[in-house]
Amino acid sequence: MLAKKFLTLKDYQLLTLAWLFMLSLVCLNCTVHSLFIAKTRVDIASSIAWSLQKYGIWLLITPLICMGLQAQFSFKRILSIGVSALLIVLCVNTSLDILFEGIRWQESVFYNWHKHVFAYGGIVLVIWVRKQLFSESSTAENCANSSDVVSDEKAPLSGHLVTSELRLAFSDIYYAKSSGNYIDIVTKHKTYLLRMTMKELVALLPSDYFIRTHRSYIVNLAHTEHMQNIRAGNANLVLANAQNVPVSKSQRQLVKQLLAQ
Repeated sequence: MLAKKFLTLKDYQLLTLAWLFMLSLVCLNCTVHSLFIAKTRVDIASSIAWSLQKYGIWLLITPLICMGLQAQFSFKRILSIGVSALLIVLCVNTSLDILFEGIRWQESVFYNWHKHVFAYGGIVLVIWVRKQLFSESSTAENCANSSDVVSDEKAPLSGHLVTSELRLAFSDIYYAKSSGNYIDIVTKHKTYLLRMTMKELVALLPSDYFIRTHRSYIVNLAHTEHMQNIRAGNANLVLANAQNVPVSKSQRQLVKQLLAQ
């Protein structure tokens, strides 16, 4: 449960917590050093001040680094942001060393630059790992969603076409053909005549199975066998009852994709 909460944190929030934890460890280390090595009085305020002097600047710039790397996570971007961040950190850190400890800037830079390089590398590593985790999670979710869609598409065709003139099971319909102000509903053994428009009929049929292959034809994909290409980019859809239904040039690619599912 706690791990899930951590995963929901944004990069800069997680890294800020990590820096606070590290600063706490530095303070603890100073306290242990005072108690058991230097044998002096423990000064918590001085320990906190020293840890902030060394690494506190990272607390301020880490959110900016995260924003920059979220916008584009490439090697060039990582390098450019890294150089800028290290220059800022070293300038601040060196200035504080000179001001409070009287250390020469050359010594401060020499003894501290590699620590800050590792600190920036840790930030980049955390962001990269989280990107990988969320990418895998997103992929798994998409696969699950795709599986759900496939399952829905393969569900048995049920329900009825109900009008004032007719009640007919969807599964019995092979195709519908526009004939003036009427529509012919063709089944395996019989053809029914309805007074309605193609637009009205499309609204009554389940779109998962019925597709308008032509201006004048609607076909039940559950009863299709294959598609035959003919001249000028048009095609015929061969049905299970051996009848052919025309497929217009504009609908041919869509029909092909649906048949491949």
